[in-house]
Amino acid sequence: MDIKASQQLYTDLNLDYTNSDQDTSHSFSLDNVIQETESQQCYAPIKGVISRICVNTNQLLVNFTFQGKQHKQIPAQTHIHLTEDDLLRDCTLLFLEGDLTQPVIAGLLMDLNETRDQRVFESDHSIVLKAGKAEIVLEDDSVEIRGEFVTTEASSLNKVTGGAVKVN
Repeated sequence: MDIKASQQLYTDLNLDYTNSDQDTSHSFSLDNVIQETESQQCYAPIKGVISRICVNTNQLLVNFTFQGKQHKQIPAQTHIHLTEDDLLRDCTLLFLEGDLTQPVIAGLLMDLNETRDQRVFESDHSIVLKAGKAEIVLEDDSVEIRGEFVTTEASSLNKVTGGAVKVN
């Protein structure tokens, strides 16, 4: 398409439109349509707040501000484990295909000074922690600790109990 044809197409797309039923005039600008569409999309992570977690109904809602506009109680998805204790926590949001109506919680934001008394990792099958040759495996009914060297130390009693205890 040559420059003259491109300019004509641009002009044609920036026409005034009159609604004959209501005798109202609307001006459509290609620039305005593109700008409006782009303002409704977000491809960068932004900060949000978890506003509702309902485990029973599997409902998750978030609040966030984008380009000065507040978005409240927007249904969200997540790929991280959340509990009702995470209500009102700050989170990192991504958006499916940039669509502001499809937020996904990518992670929870933590204050560097924030400490938790307990961290819980849950799995239906097993949890494996590995570092080099060392490994801790948690399964449904067993715990295995493996490593080239395994040391237990206690300032008081170091107790080993079980239905049967086997050493070597």
